[in-house]
Amino acid sequence: MIASSTSAGPGRRISALPGWLGEALALGLVILAIVGATVWGTLVLSYLAPGPGGIRTAAAGFAFLGLSGLAGLPRRRVPVSLMAALIPAAMIWNGAKPSADRDWQPEVAVLPHAEVNGDLATVHAIRNFDYRIETDFTPAHYDKTRDLRKLDRVDLVG
Repeated sequence: MIASSTSAGPGRRISALPGWLGEALALGLVILAIVGATVWGTLVLSYLAPGPGGIRTAAAGFAFLGLSGLAGLPRRRVPVSLMAALIPAAMIWNGAKPSADRDWQPEVAVLPHAEVNGDLATVHAIRNFDYRIETDFTPAHYDKTRDLRKLDRVDLVG
């Protein structure tokens, strides 16, 4: 039954949904927010936080706080500690700087780059690996120079 009341007297709710459905939707949104925040914070701490193995422990602790937040829902309490733990995770996220100087897999460790001198464009470090299987390969790179006046089409521009 859909409530059609437009006035709110003492003890009356203005709602287009039955009480149980509104509560179920609200609970679903809270669960989704807690799960999303937990997954996000755990991934931020796992991948972006500086330092060695202690960070893994911090990420596991963050995941535990998220699960405890879900456990507190029947009592309508989300631990303040989960909310407080989002602050350092957000600071780490906001402080992350993009960098090519990281520990990359060998297949993608060397970035190609280009130089343009007049009508000549030289692309350096083009990959030309010799793959035996997906994980067994011999890395090789080469440079290529093209005269831009002689191009008749371009397939990809980055």
